[in-house]
Parts: sequence; structure tokens; C-alpha cells
Amino acid sequence: MAAINIIRRSIACFIIIGILITYRLLVEAHSQPDNQKAPSPEKKKPVETRGLNLKQAIELAEIVNLDVLFSQERVREAAGISKTARSELLPKITSLSSATRQQRNSTEFGLTEEMPFVSPKTIGPYDLYDAGVTVRMPLINIQSIQNWRAALANQKLSQEELSSVREEARTLVASLYFEALRNQEALKAAEANVTRNEHLLTLAQDSKNVGSGTDLDVTRAEVQLSTAREQLESYRIEADRSLLELTNALGIDFDRTLKLLEELPFPATDPIALEAALELAFKQRPDLTAQYQRELMMLRKKDAAIAGRMPAVDVFGKYAGSSQEVDNLSEVWAIGVQITLPIWDSFKISGEIEQSKSQLAQTQNRTLKLKRDIEAQIRISLEELRSRKRQVEVAQETERLTEKELKLAEDRYKAGIGTNNEVVIIQAQLAESEFRVIENLYLYNISR
Repeated sequence: MAAINIIRRSIACFIIIGILITYRLLVEAHSQPDNQKAPSPEKKKPVETRGLNLKQAIELAEIVNLDVLFSQERVREAAGISKTARSELLPKITSLSSATRQQRNSTEFGLTEEMPFVSPKTIGPYDLYDAGVTVRMPLINIQSIQNWRAALANQKLSQEELSSVREEARTLVASLYFEALRNQEALKAAEANVTRNEHLLTLAQDSKNVGSGTDLDVTRAEVQLSTAREQLESYRIEADRSLLELTNALGIDFDRTLKLLEELPFPATDPIALEAALELAFKQRPDLTAQYQRELMMLRKKDAAIAGRMPAVDVFGKYAGSSQEVDNLSEVWAIGVQITLPIWDSFKISGEIEQSKSQLAQTQNRTLKLKRDIEAQIRISLEELRSRKRQVEVAQETERLTEKELKLAEDRYKAGIGTNNEVVIIQAQLAESEFRVIENLYLYNISR
């Protein structure tokens, strides 16, 4: 009797809770306009800063990059898929309560007037109350086990893909940072070139005043200065553009003035050996580890498809009360075992097996291709790195010699035994050498 009272109270509680939830949903649906959009998730605003080094830029990139944020949500989604797959291996307990008022007729059960000793009769109306609990638990289900293992592999894959996306974000920001450094250094070189040409114009004017120079010398220096100023504005535009692109990529306020705290580095160490670079890449490249995990996930899916031909065993039980009177429920219960074995499914399982085998083979081929592509990239990058390093060294030596040549030409011009034409030519060569050093340093760092 105590159990029946508990069940009866449970029915009343479920009915009240259902009414309250339904009323709340109806009120919210009525009060919210149809065109009202769901609020966007609050974005974490990066720390505002004026000075920025490469390490800080990379750290900011992982916070604000949209691809990274998407991949983080993909990890959450994969975790939910894994939980759903695991739930197929765990017991499920369901409570059911109902109160029904109904009227039946004997003809529903096939009892008609033509039958002997039967006269159609209307039964009711009467009340029927049911309340109970059902339990179902899988004992043997190989396919559900393999599906769960595939979901776990997919969850690990999402984490590896997140690492790969983060690496791509770091690479992108590093490239933008080095581009901004290059344009910043080029702007400084252009400013230095303008200063040298202003000095040359002063020398030409002084030489003309003392009678050793000509109007041609002054005009030639003015033309060279105008060209240098025009070039300066071009480099200023490029420097501003690259800073804005970096600011946008990092999510920094556009009203802030971004200042780069580093210069283009040129380490004196030699590049890593090919064997060591390949070994490191095959162990730590996020895209390759993600591909390995994708291959494992496809293998688990193939195993799950094959397990679809195996039997599944479940146990179930039910305990309930049922009666026409809510305070006088009759106890009913059941317990049993269910065995499910596919016999004929019109080639559904065999089709799924063939599909999963093909997907696994495709993934394995992509893994081989990716490994070969990575090896090619490393070989090319190392060769480019060595070549860029030599180019930087040669360009720096050319710049040093051109500076020496310019000093000698200026001394000859001041002494009156040379013309400013050779000074103009050597100054243009020096500016070109400076820009070439900056460009080679930039390419060297990009190759790294």
C-alpha cells in the first residue's frame, strides 16, 4: 500500500511540474518577438597594448582567431557525441505515469453481432490510472562498443585538429608580424635615403656657391631628392597597411598605435639537419597527428559496421501499478531478456562495411600523401633557408662595400675632383642594397 501511495503522489507531482513547464514555455514564446535573434556569446576582449613582440602576437592570435574558436566548439561537440555513444552501453531508467478517461466498445476487439452469445456493448466511460518504472540495460552489444570507440577517436581527432588550427593561426600571425617588421625597416631605410639626398643637395648648393659646381649638379640632386621622397611615401603606405592588417588579425583596437618591439632577426646558427627535422616533424606536426587520429577513427567505424552482423543482448524490467481507481492501484511487473540478431537487411550492413572500408583506405592514402608532402616541404624549406642565409650575408657585404664607396665618392666631390653624378649613382645603389638586405632578411625569417 505504501508503494502505491508513493506512485500516486509521483503522478500528481509529474502532472503539476508538466503544467508549470508548459505554462512557462508558452509565456516565453508569447513575449519574445519572432525576429528577435539569440544573443551572441560574449567575446573575450584582448588586452590593449602599444608595444608588441612576436611572442605576445602569437599568444593573442590563439585568443581571437575565429578558426581557433570554431575548433574549440568542435571539441565540445565531439565530447557530446562521445557521451551519446557511451549512453548506448549504460542502463536507462524511465518513469511513466498516466491518467486516462475513456469509453470502449466490444467491436474494437472483433466481437460483433454475428458471433454467438455476443452482443455489441459500450463499456464506460471509466478512468484508468497507470504509474510505473521501466529499466533496460544492454548486456552484449558489440556494435555499440565499437561506435563508442569511434566516438572517442573522433573526440581525440577534434583535439588534434584544434592544435593544427592553432599552429596555422600562429604561422599566419608570425608571417604578418615579419611583414610588418620588413615594411618598418624599409621605411627607416627610405628615411635614411632621403636624409642622404638632402645632404647631397646641400653639397651641390655649396659647391655652386663657391664656383666649383653647376646648376646641373643642383638640379640632379633635387631630382634625386624628390624621387627619394616619393619612394618614402610608398614605403610609409606599406608600413601603415601591414600594421593595420596585423592589428586586425590580433583584434586590437584600431584607435591604438601598434609599436613593434623587435627587429628582423638573423641568427648565426646553422639550420637543423634534415634527418632531425624529419624526425621532429613526423612526431610533432599537428596536421600529421590529426591525420593519424582520423585514420584510427575510420578503423573504429569499420569495426562498428562489421559488428552490425553480431547479436545484441538486452535485459529489461518493469514495475508499475494500474487500476481504475487512483487510490487502489494493482501491482504489475515484468522482467525479461531480449536477443536481437539481424537475418536479412537487404544488404544494408554489407553496404555499410564496404563504405567504411573505402573510407579507411582513402584516409590511409591521404596519410601517406601528407607524410610525403611534409618531407618535401621540409627539404625545400631547409634548402631555401640555406640559400636565404647566404643571400643575406652577401647582401650585407654588398651594403658595407657600397657605404665605403659612397664615402670615397663624397670625399672626391668635396675636394672638387669628382662630380655629384657618381655620388647620385652610388647613393641609389646603397639604397637598393639596404632594401635588398631587408627583403632577404624577411624571406629568411619566413623560410624558418
